[in-house]
Order: sequence, then structure tokens, then C-alpha cells
Amino acid sequence: ERELTVLIMVDMSASLDVGTRQRTKRELAAELTALLAMSAMRNQDKVGLITFTDRVETFLPPRKGRGQVLRIIREVLTGKRAASGTDFEVPLKHLATSLRRQAVVFLVSDFAGAFCGAPGSPEERALRAAGRRHDLICLEIGDPLERELPSVGLLDVVDAETGRRRLLDTTSSAVRSAYRNRLGEERAARAEKFRRLSLDHLVLGTGDDNQSALVRFFANRARRAARG
Repeated sequence: ERELTVLIMVDMSASLDVGTRQRTKRELAAELTALLAMSAMRNQDKVGLITFTDRVETFLPPRKGRGQVLRIIREVLTGKRAASGTDFEVPLKHLATSLRRQAVVFLVSDFAGAFCGAPGSPEERALRAAGRRHDLICLEIGDPLERELPSVGLLDVVDAETGRRRLLDTTSSAVRSAYRNRLGEERAARAEKFRRLSLDHLVLGTGDDNQSALVRFFANRARRAARG
């Protein structure tokens, strides 16, 4: 594909500060942003950036060139945030008003608690509208702790976005099972919602070989496009 407009939307909320392997989710988001922006530069495409929490933190309109790519990478790596929560409706509505031309849009987030509830929410309507206008690709970032709670005794858990605290007895198999099941149900519901909205969706992990996963993902997209 040539002469595309690429926009990368990166979640900067506090939940991405988590990481139990060699990097945090935020560091993985920065790595993905760098890879996507540099690929756009090599293809002579325009590339832009939206970073967001429960507000739009940064908007860099799509442009060509190495300077633009370096600015995008620097913004994701070192940019400050004014809030810690997440509201997907806000950046998706900003996308609708700021980018009239059809683009390939990468939405990079851990999607913590998002898009897994009842249909018809404002954020889902905004997502549906963005998917109709643009080629919207959802890149979901995860960490092993979000799949399986380790047995480490009493654990003081803090919601990074709301500050709410809860004490968990991780030696209890019932507690670990409930935790695993709840997060698994959220992931399954979110994947089903993306499927119903006909959005491409890829899950990437802080401890995984994500470059190979991305290569396979885009190879599959190319094959689908070739089949028409």
C-alpha cells in the first residue's frame, strides 16, 4: 500500500504503567508506535499521533518526514499526561472532527474494562463511527499478571486509574479463579465486540515476540485484501 495517511492513537492512562516482565505496557506501546511510524516513513506515508487519557493529551496532524516520526516517538516516550483515567469517546470524537480524509488508524491500548459491557454505550458508538470512516485496527496490550494472579499471599491491589484499593488473598484458589475468569470474560466480550464491528484486533503482550506477531497479522491482512 502506498500514499496512505496513518494515525496512531495511544492510550497514556495510568493502567499502562504496569509491567511484570522485561517492560511495562507503556514501553510496549512506545515500541509499537515507533515501529508503525517508521514503517509509514519508509512507505512515504503521512503519519500523525493522538495521545489520550480521559482527554486528548496530544494531537500531531499527519505529516511526512523523519522529523515527524522522531517527534511522535518522543511524545509517546516522554510526554506528560494531565489525567490518569481513560475515556475512549473523547479521542474517537476528536478523530472524527480532525481527520476528514480516510486513514489507517491504529488504536493502541490495554482497553482495561473498555468495550466489554452492554451494547450502545457512547464509547461503542464512537468506535463504530470511527470504524466506518477509517481502516481502524485495535492493538490490545496485555501483561501476564492480567491473565493469571500469582499466589503470593495478601496483595494490596490499587486501580491505577481510580486509586481504589482492595486486599486480595492470592493463596485462595477461589480468588485466583474469580480474577482469571472475570478478566477472561472481559477479553472475550471485547474481542466479540470488535468482531461484530468488523474491526481488526490483535493482542500483544509485554513478554511476547510482538514483531513476529505483527508480521503475521499484516501478512494475513494482505492475503485478505488480495482475495477481495
